Amino acid sequence: MSRKPRESKKKHTRVLYIGFDETNHLDKYNEEVRVAIFSPFEKDIYLRQLPKQRPFHHGLPNKHYSEPLEQICADMDYAFLTARIEDHHRLRGDFTTFTTASLLQDMPYENFKEVHLFFDGKMDFPERKNVIKVVSNLCDIDPEIIKVRAGKDFDRKYPIVNLADSLAYWLFYVNKLNTLEQLSQDPHRRRLIFP
Repeated sequence: MSRKPRESKKKHTRVLYIGFDETNHLDKYNEEVRVAIFSPFEKDIYLRQLPKQRPFHHGLPNKHYSEPLEQICADMDYAFLTARIEDHHRLRGDFTTFTTASLLQDMPYENFKEVHLFFDGKMDFPERKNVIKVVSNLCDIDPEIIKVRAGKDFDRKYPIVNLADSLAYWLFYVNKLNTLEQLSQDPHRRRLIFP
C-alpha cells in the first residue's frame, strides 16, 4: 500500500509581477514582437511618469537606449515571441489571450502566492477573465492567484510595462536589420500556442 505524499506546509510568499507590451506593427509590417518581463520586485510596479524609449532617434541608433537595455535584459528574465498578421486573423478575439499564455510557458518562478499581469492597453472584463482562464489551464497556475491589470498608457506609468515596451521595440528594430527569424535561437523566444 502506497502512502499519500505529505503536502508541504510551507506558505507561498512570493509575488510575481509580469509586464506585457508589443510593437503594434501588425498593420504596418504584418508582424510584431510581443514581450513579457518577469520581476519579483514590487518597485517595478510603482506608478511613475515614464518616457517611451526607442532604439533610433531621427533615423540613427540611439546609444543611450540600446546599451542600458542590454544590461537590464541581462539582469531580468523575459520572454518574447514574434507574431504575424495571419496569427492575429486566426486567433481573432483570443489573440492577446493566447500570446499571453504562450509567453508564460516555462515561467522562471514557482510557488507563487500571487501573479500580477500588467498590460498596456484597455482590456474589458470578459477578456480579462478569458486571459485568467487560458493562462491558468495552459500554464498550470491556480486561477485564484492571477490578477490582471490593464489600461491606457501603462507603458508610461509602470516601469515593468515600460521596459516590456522598450524591449519589444529593441528586438523588433535592431533585429529587423536582419530578420526576425534570426531570433529563433534565442532562449527567451517562445512559440505561439494555438487552441
